[in-house]
Amino acid sequence: MNTTTANATQPIYRWNGKYYGFMSNGYLLDANGTYRGWIDGNGTVWQANGKFLGDLVGGEYVLLQQSMKRASQPKRLSPSPIALPPRPDDKPARSPRPGYVDGLDACE
Repeated sequence: MNTTTANATQPIYRWNGKYYGFMSNGYLLDANGTYRGWIDGNGTVWQANGKFLGDLVGGEYVLLQQSMKRASQPKRLSPSPIALPPRPDDKPARSPRPGYVDGLDACE
């Protein structure tokens, strides 16, 4: 993740390559700028309601190991509105990983 500026954003994709949204200042937002969760300093991704979504993989994907269970975290305050970055193109789909699912499925 590029954190060299206060407004740095990082595109986030679904495992199937479709653009999902972006990460900005530790917040996870969908393509419309709706707050969906946060990403902590070790790459763990949490849903806005505090439920575990998965781990950040390759800086652009959220994967959930199906056998992984983590306790929910307290909700965090929603961020101030953030300007939408330019929408990037989708990427090629990634090959499935046995035992893992796209963690962003829980955000729908």
